[in-house]
Amino acid sequence: MYVDYDRLNIPLIKKWIEALRSPGELQGKGFLEYYLEGEDKPRRCCLGVLCRVAMAEGLQLNVIKYFDDVRDEKTVITFSGNDFVLPVDVVKLMGFTDDSGNLSVYVTENGIVRECALTFLNDGKPLYGSD
Repeated sequence: MYVDYDRLNIPLIKKWIEALRSPGELQGKGFLEYYLEGEDKPRRCCLGVLCRVAMAEGLQLNVIKYFDDVRDEKTVITFSGNDFVLPVDVVKLMGFTDDSGNLSVYVTENGIVRECALTFLNDGKPLYGSD
């Protein structure tokens, strides 16, 4: 398995990385974007940040806000009907293989190669922003 760099949207990936490094970004888990009670600023998983970057570049996504009182008590933002995986339009724009931002390969500290999705990497530990 390998990452097919030719199909990836490298210019947009660079903008995405810049957004992830922004000190004002709050890292979220489990949803693309959500607000915790009492917070004015949204938390976004890495894929939620990507949705916002894609929209800033002109991609049209239908954004809807709802209160999730079943799984978690938070206000959740959906992008074209998706609240925890990428909308198909973002998958196509980026050149990803699936809606979890699958990288095809990931090398661990021990040098073991395995399949890994960006959602797994994001939800495992704080990686970016001010958190």
